[in-house]
Amino acid sequence: MNYGISKMPGRMRAFVAIAIASAMLITIFSTGCASSRRDALVARQVNVSNRQLEIGQRVFMAECNQCHPGGAAGLGPAINNKPIPGFVLRFQVRHGLGAMPKFGHSQISSEALSDLVLYVKTLRHEPMLVARQ
Repeated sequence: MNYGISKMPGRMRAFVAIAIASAMLITIFSTGCASSRRDALVARQVNVSNRQLEIGQRVFMAECNQCHPGGAAGLGPAINNKPIPGFVLRFQVRHGLGAMPKFGHSQISSEALSDLVLYVKTLRHEPMLVARQ
């Protein structure tokens, strides 16, 4: 007998799909949360050359920098050394995960969130500054 997912009842298929999606999200987030650099503050100098980056930097400094100083590991994990896709960053900002709070539309507008994602991606490509603590 072949009991593939297509032969399962509707509720069971939905449960299996949710379980698989949850496992994938947990894998994505758990591999991106560990940082190997806790002994040095790794910060990136960003050349804020356009309005979107300027807004993204302002949002980052107001909402993110406390836990991810300059994109480096702090209270939260480093975010400047991981190739996290933009949609994952948006999801994590909107829904939170673990100790990270969620930020609703009243805190960060959709436009500001897009600018924030652009700024975080820019953090990955700018020269690094390393300062010993």
